Amino acid sequence: MSNHPPHKHVLDKALRFANRAPVGDGLVRQSFTLPREDARVAARNWLDRFPAAAYWSRVESWQRRDGDRIEFTMVRLPTAD
Repeated sequence: MSNHPPHKHVLDKALRFANRAPVGDGLVRQSFTLPREDARVAARNWLDRFPAAAYWSRVESWQRRDGDRIEFTMVRLPTAD
């Protein structure tokens, strides 16, 4: 019996895949450019819909744009196996 959390195998699989996969790596990405508060809501909705423990979800990149807008890209695994 393993002492690892139940989701550890998913993260291990994702990390192995990510470490060998170039861009075009099979991960799902979605980019946004939104006012700051809307950006926070969009990122939270993404993470609520695709929990990091199952989908390896994260903000991949972000930067501030003119007019207090945030451009950011969310990334996740395509499935939660």
